[in-house]
Formats: sequence, structure tokens, C-alpha cells
Amino acid sequence: MVRRRQRQLSGRRAHALRARRRGEIGEAAPVASGRQRTRRRTSAAELAGSEAGAASGSGQFGKGDNVEEARTTRYLTREEEIELCAAVKREAQLQKLRGEAAVAEGRQLSDEEWAERAGLPSVKALHKALEAGQAAGLHIVKVNMGLLMKLTGKFHSQGMTQAELMVEAKQELLRVAEIFDASKGARLTTYAWYYIMSRITRMVMKESGLLPMSGALQQLARRMKTVEDNLSLSLGRNPTLAEIAAHVGITEQRAAGILNRKRNTISWDLKAVNGDKNAAVFGDEAISDGWEREYMQEEKERSVKNVIELALDVLGDERMRTVMRWRYGLVDGVPRSLTETAQKVFEYESSTAGKLKKRSELPAKPLTVERIRVLANEGRERMEAFIREHNLLRDLLN
Repeated sequence: MVRRRQRQLSGRRAHALRARRRGEIGEAAPVASGRQRTRRRTSAAELAGSEAGAASGSGQFGKGDNVEEARTTRYLTREEEIELCAAVKREAQLQKLRGEAAVAEGRQLSDEEWAERAGLPSVKALHKALEAGQAAGLHIVKVNMGLLMKLTGKFHSQGMTQAELMVEAKQELLRVAEIFDASKGARLTTYAWYYIMSRITRMVMKESGLLPMSGALQQLARRMKTVEDNLSLSLGRNPTLAEIAAHVGITEQRAAGILNRKRNTISWDLKAVNGDKNAAVFGDEAISDGWEREYMQEEKERSVKNVIELALDVLGDERMRTVMRWRYGLVDGVPRSLTETAQKVFEYESSTAGKLKKRSELPAKPLTVERIRVLANEGRERMEAFIREHNLLRDLLN
């Protein structure tokens, strides 16, 4: 049984090799068991169905999305690429002519007027040119299905499905076919690869809610990533930003700006947070409350700083206030020692502390009816301000 199975597989391999040499197929025929072929046909049919469903919404590419058929379709020759691209370009020119006439005259041209303005002898020739362009576009898409699937497969998990990316990639491939110039010496796939990647990248960034970046900045960001990986391997450590910028050939400030543009963002509707025990849950959604802890800590530090600033206002000398700020780190958050601030700081500190102590020991003002009314108004204003801040924070959390 085992030897018979081996002979069957050997025969299939030989048949696939002969078929490829004869030019019947563009790639070697896959040799696999019946179960593997069944799974491949099922997955290919599901993917083709999902692509057709996504493409039907755009009104294009309802046919020709069969992946199994594209796998056995041979590649185009240079002459065939030129002929098919010319047909696609001719159809695009005809559609553009009709659209411009509709905008200028405010009505749709009839087929007879359309054919006459396009310089065609009859309506039949017009329909033939349109059908030839559509057929050429479908054939180009079907032949290059492998390339499109490879390009879209890199981005399908970044906010968009592969079917949606396939629609964008097909439309961009047809647009490139309209402007393809074979005299440059490049093939259609080589010419279209850059444009398809650029469009897919823009769509992914748009759907992800990131700030858009120009093509030049995207290239610099990719070069910086490549240089960073190479330097990490050669140096045995993570390179600094200055080293990366020097190898790329840009300034450190510009490199920092590019990294800030590439910074990832977090959505409010982010689902469950993995590995975070302090995640705050709101209904069926969960977001990390790390940002909340940082916000509350900053607010606490800001409140303490404001209280200290109000206490320092009782000092009449600006130099004393400045010394106290530097001594306890109220300027930049870094307290200074007595050695750093010199002997004058100690003198200012002693005199200032004495003034503050005397200020706190002053007897309280007598409570009169007018003072009680003033204190009540101040307390009510503070309470209203606190309630407004509390409601604002609650709205942000919800």
C-alpha cells in the first residue's frame, strides 16, 4: 500500500513537471493528498466568496476572484501586458470623455453621441471597446491575484479585512494599468507594486486613526527601522537616536519628529486588556486605567504645587520665593542641596521659614456677620468648582 502510494505521488510530480515545461501552467502543479486538496479548495472558495462579497459593494470585480483558477493561470508576456493595458486605458479614456461631457452639458450623452465624440465609426465599436477594456482589466486582476494576496496579507490584521484590502489593491492595479508605460523597460507588476503598497498603507493608517504621513516620511521611517535593526546586531545593544540619525543621514531633531509621528494611539473602544489586573471595565468594554493613575498623580502634584505657591505669596521678597522654589524643586522638580545653592540659600531659607512660621501663628480674624457671609460665598464657589470638575471627569471616564 505504501509503495503504491509513493508511485502515485511520483507520477503526479512527473506530470506536473512535464506540464510546466510545455507552458500549460505558470507554476508547478501542487502535489498533495486528497484531503489536502479538499481543504485547499474549501479555503480558496471561502476567500473568493468573501472577496466577491466585499467587491460587489463597489460595483466591480464580481467575477474572476477564483483563487484556485488564478493559481493555474500562466503569467503574461510583455506583449500581452502592453495589449491589455492599452485596452484598459482606452476604456478609461472613453469613460472620462463621457464624464466630462456630462459635467459640462449637465446631461448624459447617448451612445451615438458618445461614439461620435470618441471618433468611433459606430455604437457597436464603442461597446466592443468598452467590453474589451473590462475583460482586459479582469484578466489582469486574475493573473496578478497571487501578488495582490501577498501584499494584502501583510496588513489584513491591522484594522481592515483582507477582502477590503483586496478591493483597494485591485482598483489600484487597474489605475496603474491605465498609466503603465512599457517603454520604461519595467514589467507591470514591478511598476504597480509601489503604488499598491502605498495605497494599502494609506488605507490602513486611515482606518487605524493615525496621523497621515507622506510617502517620503514613510520611507525615512522604514529606513530608520532597518538601520536600527542592523545597528542592534552589530553593536550588541540598542542604538541611540543620534546614531540612527547619523546612519540615515538626517538630523536628530528630524528623527525624533518622525518617531513621534509614528507613535501608536489607543482607541477608547479598545476591547479587553490582556495582562492588566487594574483594567477599568465599562459595560462590555475594557480600557487600561494606567493613563488615569498618571493623570491623578499629575493633578495631585499640581495641586500641592499650587498650595505651596499660594503660601509663598506671603513673602514680600521675590528673591526669597525664588530660593525656596529652587531649594525644594518647585521649578523643575529637582530639589537642590545646600552645597548647590550656596550659603545664600541657607540664609534665605532660614529667614523665609521664620516668616512663614510667624504667619501661621497670627491670631484668626474675628467672625463677624459680614465675614461669615464672605466665607460662605467663597465656600459655595469652591464647591461649585469642585462639582464641575467632578462631573467633567465622570463624563470623560464614561
